Amino acid sequence: MYKKSCVGIETTASYTVSLRARFLDVWRVCLLCGGVLVFSGAPALARNLLFHYLSASCLAVVGSFLIVLILLAKFIPKRSGAVTFMLGGSGLFLYLAQLLYTNFVTLINEYYNIFLGYISCTAVISFCVMYRCGGVSDVRTLQLLQWLLQGGGLLAVYCSSQYREVALAAVLLLLAYHNTPSVLSTTVKSAWRRKFPPKVRLLTEEEFIQQGNVATAKALEDLRNYCRSPDCNAWKTLSRLRSPQRFAEFVEGSSHLLDDEILQYDHSHHNGSPGARVLTLTDDEDDLTDDDER
Repeated sequence: MYKKSCVGIETTASYTVSLRARFLDVWRVCLLCGGVLVFSGAPALARNLLFHYLSASCLAVVGSFLIVLILLAKFIPKRSGAVTFMLGGSGLFLYLAQLLYTNFVTLINEYYNIFLGYISCTAVISFCVMYRCGGVSDVRTLQLLQWLLQGGGLLAVYCSSQYREVALAAVLLLLAYHNTPSVLSTTVKSAWRRKFPPKVRLLTEEEFIQQGNVATAKALEDLRNYCRSPDCNAWKTLSRLRSPQRFAEFVEGSSHLLDDEILQYDHSHHNGSPGARVLTLTDDEDDLTDDDER
């Protein structure tokens, strides 16, 4: 949203005026989304070791220009004092920055070998130094880094719109949301879920049977692993079973059901008798389950 403005042209030469309506500025939308993401992810981003290495590499690339300017300033006569430093240091830096900004693509195309070599060497050296010193671990330093990232995110949100009132309202909204107590946010979320409960999809009969088979197979495998582990008292378990041989076969990987039991289940299932879809535990497995629970 833009403010109303009036533009006047005063000239003696002929000119042509054209108006281009732009309904959506992609760069400002990206700036807004990036600012919100940086502000929201600042606590995790400030404690991410990969972010520390990347930040150190970027700062080293930019800071190396300052080192070059300091070296060049030593060759400037010192008689003029602060004026020499301002003209030869800050002025030269601003000139190089403006030149690099206006002719960035041209400089890369013409001197891409030097550019890539400079970036690579600086990044590798900074990475080695960062790896040698280690990442930031001090709590207060991490907190300051988090605040710096959040400030940059808010600045990006504020600069994402030419309508400053809306941008300021977005900044205040982010600050209010970030500083909302957890108790209040939890209460609001709970009230919202009670007012608008999420839709729960019930399982179909096939899905219910499939999940039951998967859970049963996993439970049987866990039981086998427990019986093979040193935590299981094998002698005590065998003394409580009616068929130790069947138990041993089950532990070695055999089925926990006999062929007669499977045929009986299939016959009951096809006849549709009550309770036919549930297989009860055998006496041996019942005793084993009681022993494990104790």
